[in-house]
Amino acid sequence: MARPPARSDSGGADGVGPAVPRYRLGKQPRRVDGRTLKLARYLTPSLPAPPTSIAWQAKVPSGDLPLDGNGTLGDCVPAASAHTITVWTANAGQVVVPTQDQVVALYRKLSPQNTGVVILDFLNGWRGGFALGPGANALTAYASVNPAVANELRQSVALFGVCFLGLELPDGIVNSPDPLTTPWAVPPGGAVGPTWAPNPQNGHCVAVFGYDATSVQLATWGSVIPASWEFLAAYCDEAYALLSQQDWIEKRGGAPNGFDLAQLQADLDAIA
Repeated sequence: MARPPARSDSGGADGVGPAVPRYRLGKQPRRVDGRTLKLARYLTPSLPAPPTSIAWQAKVPSGDLPLDGNGTLGDCVPAASAHTITVWTANAGQVVVPTQDQVVALYRKLSPQNTGVVILDFLNGWRGGFALGPGANALTAYASVNPAVANELRQSVALFGVCFLGLELPDGIVNSPDPLTTPWAVPPGGAVGPTWAPNPQNGHCVAVFGYDATSVQLATWGSVIPASWEFLAAYCDEAYALLSQQDWIEKRGGAPNGFDLAQLQADLDAIA
């Protein structure tokens, strides 16, 4: 699913990140916690191979993955979680679309000075009952994905409907006239130099709901756009599989074939 860039928010000096026209960033540097579960532990030989392509976002009505304030605020992390809830529920039942007011209110609570959000802190809070995640929209668990291993990302999307990514975007994307029309691909010279090296100051969070042989589909800034697999390998510095017992597992008839949900729950209990 691809849509024209959303124009309802305009960039401003109060947003996190550079003055990209219409768009803002907002991912704080990656935080490492040794207790974080790893998806690779649960990718056993009994699991079927992921499909060659998938597009969970295709079930979402046009316009239901909006900017959610990320044109003026650095709220890309809660915006990506709102998009995740929308895609989960669109594929597993009646679609739920968190409002921009809900997303912005949560972000203002987490980042009163508009300085962005640490993804790992956000995921821990979502599991604990953030405003976007109580009841049927709760986050049950998450596990880190190795962004350099494409099969892990594919399995995350295929099994759980989403892979939550943290990117260190290059200036070549951020400073382009419109980042949504600039190809998200590694240039021929590689991910190096002042223009195309990963820039930790350009932290951004996106959600992946689909992929094919050549690209992954990134939900960001009111659109769903392709990024090459090489782009992800170069610029993704953190990635997570997100599991919702209520919105995904139960409404889709139980755990995916071959996935050891009981072991994951036991591991969660052990670190609680």
